[in-house]
Amino acid sequence: MLEERYRVVHGSVEDIVKADDPAGGGSHRLQLRQEEGGVLSLGMDLPANPIRIGNALSVVVERARPNRVLALVDHTTGEGCNTFHDDRPWWPSRNDALIIAVAACAFAIVLGWLAVPALMLFVVVYWFVTRRMPEVRRQRSAAHVAYLLDREYFYWRATVDWKEGAR
Repeated sequence: MLEERYRVVHGSVEDIVKADDPAGGGSHRLQLRQEEGGVLSLGMDLPANPIRIGNALSVVVERARPNRVLALVDHTTGEGCNTFHDDRPWWPSRNDALIIAVAACAFAIVLGWLAVPALMLFVVVYWFVTRRMPEVRRQRSAAHVAYLLDREYFYWRATVDWKEGAR
């Protein structure tokens, strides 16, 4: 299932420019010349490792949002960068607070003083369902993306070594 969610794109760096619209997928735009000849413009945060123009890259993107870099590996230097993250804030949002407040009122009307333990149980279950379960899925997906990067780098390195050995 995770195999169909992500796609690995190979190419060389054409350019990295500051994004005009950071909300469109990152603070920078990576111009990637694919091996087939086309140029992709992908949004990404500034990577921790420097990427130079002309370096060979493998980039992992989500099939549903193919314009955002989730992870990349620079074949020229052998360094990788996994920027897979969840954009959701840690603290409860206004919608979460509204749902909890409505539940507190309903519990107070129906249960009286038993509403306090029921509300505490509701908040724990609500946190588990809305925050913890998606975080576990995100961590699993991040591990899968790291596996894809490692696998692609291994295949690329084996191909390069084989071509050098065949000379």
